[in-house]
Amino acid sequence: MDVNNIKVFENTSFVQECFELDKKIFLDNYSLQMINDDSLKELFFLKKDEELIGFIYLHGDDFEKEIYKIGIIREYQGKGLGKYFLEEVIKLSKTSRLLLEVNSTNKNAIKLYESCNFKKYYIRKKYYSDGNDAILMELKLGELL
Repeated sequence: MDVNNIKVFENTSFVQECFELDKKIFLDNYSLQMINDDSLKELFFLKKDEELIGFIYLHGDDFEKEIYKIGIIREYQGKGLGKYFLEEVIKLSKTSRLLLEVNSTNKNAIKLYESCNFKKYYIRKKYYSDGNDAILMELKLGELL
């Protein structure tokens, strides 16, 4: 993976940009108002040349943050950029613990999170409307030091 033209940056005021990327990547979108009203949000973006190609939406404080969403535009998926992006955001996150929830059928996402040292700590059985389980994962950042 060539990351020469790839940049990771944080910009909490890029609410509209986050919303637009969310619409491009996912079928179920957060509302613009919800993102805008979240006073504990952190928005990170992945940029190739001048194009925004991914985002990570965190919510929380110095002790604990949750990854609400992570997404990369389809044409850039499967190239190692998700791992690179997540690793960079972990370094920038300034928290003791990162949490996330993932659908048990999303094997690629689970593999990505495990490759970044996230550990499963709880399963919510039949959590989603389709009957799939939700896997809760955490990364204790002190373990990486």
